[in-house]
Amino acid sequence: MAMQDLVPMGLWVIAVAVCLGICIICVLRGALSKPTLSRPIKPVSWVVVGMQLVSVVLSMAPFLAFKLSADGMGAAMLGFYRGAGLAAAGILILLVVAELALMYLQASKSTQFTELLRASHQSGIQNDLTMQQDDVHDEQQLERDLEASFDDPNED
Repeated sequence: MAMQDLVPMGLWVIAVAVCLGICIICVLRGALSKPTLSRPIKPVSWVVVGMQLVSVVLSMAPFLAFKLSADGMGAAMLGFYRGAGLAAAGILILLVVAELALMYLQASKSTQFTELLRASHQSGIQNDLTMQQDDVHDEQQLERDLEASFDDPNED
């Protein structure tokens, strides 16, 4: 078995590792592992988007390497790659789809978190304004009560 016979398998392992890494990043940054709003949910970064595109290219690389080196491979490795090729392709396709789904979920949760934060900030401002108006009203009522208490009830 020549070293070049292992290149497609090595490229496949690298592609799987990159795909899993992107999935893990999306789960952690998107707070998908535990549904809580106690910490900020980050939007999908451009680095992750770029890495997702790289993972698509890396997912095709093992099959291209196999195609280019199939003529020089031994019969045993050639049979192995032909037998495992469909399963390997299926796994990579599922991982790429999982990346896209997790990126979508992260982006969706980030948008919801941002809208919730904005709404709570807006309601906080409204509550502050309402409290200030109530304070002004209470001060005016207090002044009227004080004036009424100083009025002589016998003047009538």
